[in-house]
Amino acid sequence: MVEGGNLFKDYMFVRGPMPSNYDYTFITCDTASTSKTTSDYTAVGFWGVRTHDDGSKRLYLLDLLWDKIDASKIEEYLVPFIKKHSRENFIGALIEPKGHGIYLNQRMPLYNVPMQSQDRVDEFFKDRRLDKVARANIIIPHLVNNPIFVSENIGEDLFEKI
Repeated sequence: MVEGGNLFKDYMFVRGPMPSNYDYTFITCDTASTSKTTSDYTAVGFWGVRTHDDGSKRLYLLDLLWDKIDASKIEEYLVPFIKKHSRENFIGALIEPKGHGIYLNQRMPLYNVPMQSQDRVDEFFKDRRLDKVARANIIIPHLVNNPIFVSENIGEDLFEKI
């Protein structure tokens, strides 16, 4: 992160050990179309939500697949990642329904991977009509008081590139 220059600040993300159980877990996926150096990364996050004794809910980033992946190869990466994390309290994957994600949302049931309903996917990604900066500005006030907890198992070098 660039000191003082980013919308997202270091204190909005807390790295460390993760709890052993969660109310539920899920996967989010934002795909890119190509692996060109000028393209965005494909980002697939495995998340956990846990309610704490004070009633607050906290969001944990447990695992991350973040790479330049051609659309023709994404299923080779995505299916094993989802299956790896499809266990107790997993409520399904949410793939952004634009570009190649539309295709993937239709294909994933063929692999018997748990997915959220199309209505839930549309609701989850409803703010995608806004640009990235506008979406960031929506979430920043929440992150000021509710940081995302990031697993120490996610490489520090990878985390700092994001």
